[in-house]
Amino acid sequence: MNNLAKSEDFDVEKGLRYCADDKEFFIEVIKRYIYENNFDKIEGLFKDKDWENYRIAVHALKGTFYTIGADEMGDKAKEMESFVKEGNIEAVEKNHEKMMEDFNSFIDRVREYTGLTK
Repeated sequence: MNNLAKSEDFDVEKGLRYCADDKEFFIEVIKRYIYENNFDKIEGLFKDKDWENYRIAVHALKGTFYTIGADEMGDKAKEMESFVKEGNIEAVEKNHEKMMEDFNSFIDRVREYTGLTK
C-alpha cells in the first residue's frame, strides 16, 4: 500500500487529514481496522440483545470508519447507534443483518485495496 491511490470505498485524503497527514499512521489505522474491527463482538451483542454495549461497539466502529474517510460506512454505524439511543430496537433488528453484510463486504474491499490479508 505504498501508493495511496484513490479508493472508491474511502476518501484517502480525508483519512490522511484525520491522521495528521502521516501515511504510516494512516496505514496502521487501516491495519488495526482490518484486524480488530469487532464485527464478531457486535454480532454477539446483537444476539444477546445487549443494546447498550451494542451501541458502544457500533459507536467505536463509526469513529474508525470516519477516521479512514469511509463516511458511508460511518453513516451506517451512526444510524444504528441512533436507533439504539432512541430505543428503536425494531429498527436495529430490521437493519442489523444488512449493516453487517455491508461492513463485511467493505472490509473485504479494504483488504483487496491494501493488499493485507486476514
